[in-house]
Amino acid sequence: MPLDSTVTLLENRRLGPAAFVATFRSEPLARDTRPGQFVMIGFPTGSEPLLRRPYSVYRVGRPGSPRDTCEVQYKVVGQGTARLASLRAGEQISCLGPLGTGFLPPAPGAVPLLVAGGIGIAGLLQQAVHLTSLGLHARLLFGCRSAEDLPLAEGFEALGLPVEIATEDGSAGRRGLVTALLEEHLDGSAAEVYACGPQPMLRAVARQAAGRAGCQVAVESPMACGFGVCLGCVVETAKGEGFGRYVRACVEGPVFRAEALRW
Repeated sequence: MPLDSTVTLLENRRLGPAAFVATFRSEPLARDTRPGQFVMIGFPTGSEPLLRRPYSVYRVGRPGSPRDTCEVQYKVVGQGTARLASLRAGEQISCLGPLGTGFLPPAPGAVPLLVAGGIGIAGLLQQAVHLTSLGLHARLLFGCRSAEDLPLAEGFEALGLPVEIATEDGSAGRRGLVTALLEEHLDGSAAEVYACGPQPMLRAVARQAAGRAGCQVAVESPMACGFGVCLGCVVETAKGEGFGRYVRACVEGPVFRAEALRW
């Protein structure tokens, strides 16, 4: 059940030139969140930005921290993230969550592949933690613009997961897109792909995996409410007619089977 609460920042840690991890404590959120779900974060004081913004739940119960510690990872890209980045430990934010649907377990015998694009990596760490707790050996394929984004993968490296990198400028790992890394893992073994990132990347991954591997995608859709009222986050499905072919990313998603969406 989503809880609307005001929480106090314990830490707002910088990861790179424009990346941060905001940490706070919430026993209900830590208890109820499933990998792939998100929260809506806003600011109790001031009027800008007026609306809350969606953030993936990056991790709960960080090693060495209380079990009810919750984190969101983000990059400064606009007004909302800029204000969040300006906050310090002891300041408060409003937090509504957990919201949306989470990832489904892989099919028996399937090898989990986590495919992340840019800050979409924030939506996959808790799934990596969960898979590891089940004794499943996941692998992260991370596509980003440059080596400046590599600190975003810190949580996966701490878990001991194999991490493969593709950068657009070639400054780290392979030059090119993360889909080139994925191609090498789709033939010869059963895979379950978990993907989160920008829409063009998700489209490419979904088409690449079609008929070759199970594929679940966590879509990134702009939203104003987070619980299905504003209808600003709808995505088109592969079935239905007229308005009936659209569903809300915040309620029916953000996680979907790739084949359920119209790409």
